[in-house]
Amino acid sequence: MKTSKFLSAILLAIVCILGFTTCSNDDDGGKSGNFDGVIKVTLSTGNTAVDEVRPGDGILKDEMGVNGKYENGGFTLKLPNPVAAQYLALMQPAKTIFSNPELIADSGITISDTNTQDIAFDYIKAYKNGNENEVGVFYCENENGVALMWVYVDRDASIKGSHTKGGYTDKYNLSLKKGWNKTYQKGGETSWECTSIEPSGMKWHFEKF
Repeated sequence: MKTSKFLSAILLAIVCILGFTTCSNDDDGGKSGNFDGVIKVTLSTGNTAVDEVRPGDGILKDEMGVNGKYENGGFTLKLPNPVAAQYLALMQPAKTIFSNPELIADSGITISDTNTQDIAFDYIKAYKNGNENEVGVFYCENENGVALMWVYVDRDASIKGSHTKGGYTDKYNLSLKKGWNKTYQKGGETSWECTSIEPSGMKWHFEKF
């Protein structure tokens, strides 16, 4: 996935939590599976230092111009649905494992369709007074470090199993429907895993730069 393995590093460098609220069904938080691509969030603490939000993925943010207004302590971000083919790319692990015959036999991963294309992001950028003035990020995470990631796929697909290379293990337990899906990821020093199964305690957070 395009943004899946570096969010934790960003968040470790940011220390100011201004407000959070439960990721409920109403605000598009913790419910797993396919959804219509509309992210609606209301924070328990309003933030007048933000007036616009954009997806963390550069293609959605810059090339497609996806954005939403932040007002009255929250925002609604409407993702394109469907996403045009020119903005999609071969998804992981097909890109790294199933394109390399030497890795397929011992990969330990099964994927229903290795031609599946995707686009994904796991945080939402916050701006004040224009696109050049980034002031923080919104993200949805529980106390165990499991983060919500939005994934668009161009067909139904499943990815199951694990693969270890260089002492690092990727684990997948994904069942994706064509369109936008909510998945849950957790990364560490020796492993990263992504699942369609909803964990408990997911909350929205805002981290100020």
